[in-house]
Amino acid sequence: MQDHNGNSREWSISASHERLPWDPVHSRCRMSDLLNNPESWRQRAAEARAIAGGMTDPDAKRTMLEVAQSYERLAERAELRAKGCDKIK
Repeated sequence: MQDHNGNSREWSISASHERLPWDPVHSRCRMSDLLNNPESWRQRAAEARAIAGGMTDPDAKRTMLEVAQSYERLAERAELRAKGCDKIK
């Protein structure tokens, strides 16, 4: 799908180049699927760690590793939701 400028609306979400088509009408459903998929978050964490591995700036590297850790926490929360846990901290 293309936007009003004729640009492609496909977004890469993982290192394996898995793509999701841009669909503004159904994006909420698709976003929900992503939010509740622990593997999707873990793939993002792996990508962030890979990017950090190539960085030479210590502050930027630390920040990217913090991003990776945040993605891991999101994966853990998605797993808890899948198990039906009511109390997520």
